[in-house]
Amino acid sequence: MNAVSSVPSRSRRGALLWLVATQLVVLLSLAPWAVVAGFSFVALDPGAPDPPGVWVARLAVWAYPLLPLACSVLAWRAYRRGSIRRAVTLAALALLAALLLLAYVIWATSPV
Repeated sequence: MNAVSSVPSRSRRGALLWLVATQLVVLLSLAPWAVVAGFSFVALDPGAPDPPGVWVARLAVWAYPLLPLACSVLAWRAYRRGSIRRAVTLAALALLAALLLLAYVIWATSPV
């Protein structure tokens, strides 16, 4: 491999920075997710039976890390294979999930 081909192009370098930045935001979103996931089991009365919709919401909350993880893995694979547009799109999807979770935490903890 010669020295010229080892230097990433401008678009690959920008995509790499985008992937790393979105991965950091997704990683930071796991801290509030842990709090929300922990409170998902103590939010209702301990003696009363849980309504059916509560378990659906709990499963959605507990499954949150799977979407960003899957998107991140697929984004890095796409980047490695040279599909820059697909990598950026998948990273944006993971970022969207993280931002939605962060918006929900901010909304839920804000005073009325």
